[in-house]
Amino acid sequence: MPSIPGSIATQGVNTDFVEIGRTLFDGDADAFAQWRTWAGELPMDGTSLMGFMIGATGAVAEITGDRLWQAFRAYARTVPAKKYGPPGIELPFIEVDNDKSGAIRNRLMGYLAKAKDGFGKPAVDFYVTNPTCIDGLPLISGSHLFDSGGSTWTNDSSTALSAAEQSVIILAMRGRLDEFGVPLGITPTHLMVAGNLEQIALDITGADRVIGITTAGNPALAGLVGSGAASGPNWAVSRGRLDVIVNQLMTAGTYAYMDLSKPDVRPIYYGIAKGFEAHVVDDPQSEPMKERSSYAYYAEGYAAFMGGIPQCIYGKDT
Repeated sequence: MPSIPGSIATQGVNTDFVEIGRTLFDGDADAFAQWRTWAGELPMDGTSLMGFMIGATGAVAEITGDRLWQAFRAYARTVPAKKYGPPGIELPFIEVDNDKSGAIRNRLMGYLAKAKDGFGKPAVDFYVTNPTCIDGLPLISGSHLFDSGGSTWTNDSSTALSAAEQSVIILAMRGRLDEFGVPLGITPTHLMVAGNLEQIALDITGADRVIGITTAGNPALAGLVGSGAASGPNWAVSRGRLDVIVNQLMTAGTYAYMDLSKPDVRPIYYGIAKGFEAHVVDDPQSEPMKERSSYAYYAEGYAAFMGGIPQCIYGKDT
């Protein structure tokens, strides 16, 4: 007969799973906390993200409200929340209750370690798709709408990251005008790059970086370049002329200059309907117990993402 949940053996493992999950998912404790730097949070309305912002938009049905004088157009959009999290696992209750070596506990802690990224990885995954933004076009595009004089404008670079291209992009962002020819006051504050661009990003922004020395007395520059398969933290931030964010999950060779100085103006937005939590199903009357004599473990959260304001970003997405 299955043991009753709450016994000393079961209570220790299952309680630890929930408590450690709560610690991992609390606030910005995960390794992906930097995603909140460039993603703006909007409130959820039930299970939907309500995006209401001021920004250039196309003449589509999603436009609501009146255009503001000498400002962007009002824009509204609704995106449903989705469930995020790794697949759950089931373990025979007898193995959990008799886990004397700690192997089962370690396996469950490993599961939580895999899930600890919370909404960070979904946010990056959403960003790298170059999502549709407020004017109905990809976030990074060569034909955004409503430039000064009614023409289109670009925030898409087809050039590899370099000091020369950085100068071109900074001038382009500073020179951005609204529909009435008024400067928008945009200046990049951050440069987010794929792992293989870390070294050049630090060089061209003037950020300090630690350089190792080989046994021959030469700079060990190769060790500074990140790898997409790195097992350590997936984020690194260095400060110079621009704050450099190294994002190991971005496609190699891609980068983005962003102006994150303005409150609530971000390239993508997110809303959290329910934060990540760890759960255990160990009731004797539960389906896993009745049908398979197993405890079920899972971690999940509910969130929604949408493309934001393209004027605050300029980069290369392929």
